[in-house]
Amino acid sequence: MNKESIFYKTISEILLIDITNVPLEKNVFEIEGWDSLAHIRIITELEDNFEKKLTDNEMIEISSLGALKVAFLGK
Repeated sequence: MNKESIFYKTISEILLIDITNVPLEKNVFEIEGWDSLAHIRIITELEDNFEKKLTDNEMIEISSLGALKVAFLGK
């Protein structure tokens, strides 16, 4: 499975929705099921999957699906 598939699969499994059709510019807290607890769970799981640790500031600044994707997969 490639990194992008892992990214989307991780989020979809936590939120229990198909995240692949959600626009990248959408605010994460407007996505069904995405609340502050889900935000932490998603970031923690992605950190484990991609062996990358975000700083507290990076976690706080993530406000869109696209920003989250850039944080873990690059541009």
